[in-house]
Amino acid sequence: MDKKRKVGVGLCVLLLISCVLFSSAFYSAQIKTENVITFGDIQIKLLNYELDENDQEKEVREQEQPLRTDTMSRIVRVQNVCSEPAFVRVKIDLTVENERGISPAEGYVNVDGTDAAWVQDGQWFYYNRILEPDMMTENLMQELSFDMDKLTRDYAGATVWLHVEAQAVQSKHNGTEVLQAQGWPQEVDR
Repeated sequence: MDKKRKVGVGLCVLLLISCVLFSSAFYSAQIKTENVITFGDIQIKLLNYELDENDQEKEVREQEQPLRTDTMSRIVRVQNVCSEPAFVRVKIDLTVENERGISPAEGYVNVDGTDAAWVQDGQWFYYNRILEPDMMTENLMQELSFDMDKLTRDYAGATVWLHVEAQAVQSKHNGTEVLQAQGWPQEVDR
């Protein structure tokens, strides 16, 4: 084989290889994924206090307490226990339970003493300020008041349950208003 032919065959092979490589650059694959990205570790603590006989706050430790008057001290606050600022919301669920089952306590029990720093939207109370690290909210409530006549008439011997749920989302890069904040956990039916 002469030199010209070898060069010609070599150029053809080189051209063929470059075409294969050049055309392979146009192949692509698509994979659909969902990514969860966490920027901060938001942690809050729900604080549940009552006033003792000397009007000093003490932590509520007993699950059940007998009702002796038409009011009961119950002070609820939230504390930010992480290093990131947060938006906070709280839901209060009051129910009455007897042998017939569980019913909403609306009209029988009222939440009193909510500070102006909390704004209600639907079932949730939103703390209308950014809760900085190691800070505590103002009182969500200070006491429960009971309509003893209605409770005695409709639910004699019943148990009134107070269930408080607190949630938080990061406030950094999440707007300046708690009601416009994104990322609240989805509602779950109990």
